[in-house]
Amino acid sequence: QDPMSVIPANVVGSMVAAVMAFSFGITNSVAHGGPVVALLGAMNKPLLAIVCMIAGSVVTALLCVTLKKMRQAKQQHVAA
Repeated sequence: QDPMSVIPANVVGSMVAAVMAFSFGITNSVAHGGPVVALLGAMNKPLLAIVCMIAGSVVTALLCVTLKKMRQAKQQHVAA
């Protein structure tokens, strides 16, 4: 219901996870990813892959909450 907050947060969180995974040299032998794929052995460094996923998720969540609060404050300021 708030794409102006959610989409940028998803983009930045995904970017953080992808850059971390690339920096660690993580490779994936299947066309998709996720924790199940990491734990089933399709990734060369499964624990680091999960760390990257968690870091990206945390960044996404924090940024989404921050952007939503900023947009709500701006809307309240405009309405006042």
